[in-house]
Amino acid sequence: MSPSELAALTETRNLALKYYREALNGVNGQASVVVKFQVAHILSDLGRSHEAEPLWREVIAKSKNKIIAIEAALGLAEFFEKRSNT
Repeated sequence: MSPSELAALTETRNLALKYYREALNGVNGQASVVVKFQVAHILSDLGRSHEAEPLWREVIAKSKNKIIAIEAALGLAEFFEKRSNT
């Protein structure tokens, strides 16, 4: 990936993060769990796993959707794996 492509990717991820965080103000219940899952995923992709960790934990604890809970558990496991490799 070229530097300009990487910059565009990062900019797009930050824009998505902004929109998801704005969406959190208008949703509750399971919808907020899904939005927090997406926020955690984007934060991890941006290399901000330390910010994603509490969101992964919350999604695991509160999600009624097993697939989302499983994916959140994987995100949390990847966080621990990266942390142990540094």
